[in-house]
Amino acid sequence: MDKRRFFRLDEISDVAPVTKGDLLNAVDSGRLSLCAWVDARALGTQLRSDEPNRPALANLFDYSGVVGISSKQSIECVNTLKTSVTRALVLQPVVVNSFRTVN
Repeated sequence: MDKRRFFRLDEISDVAPVTKGDLLNAVDSGRLSLCAWVDARALGTQLRSDEPNRPALANLFDYSGVVGISSKQSIECVNTLKTSVTRALVLQPVVVNSFRTVN
């Protein structure tokens, strides 16, 4: 079995003096953001644009790993058990595959 580099919410009280409820409360109050596991193809990298709210697509890649999601997305995930992720931070760049440029 591969050694994971993260804990699931249900496992946290086994390794730290906090409960799942403590963490969910911190997320709900905006003091903590969650991470999520994704397995996706053709994710895109963004470049900043001179025009506000018009980022440019730079590259595509495949990714199977952990991403950091925003506080707003974390709150939505806690309250509905799913969220629509439009932007995320890749936390394991070593597992990025098939990096390709967009023409």
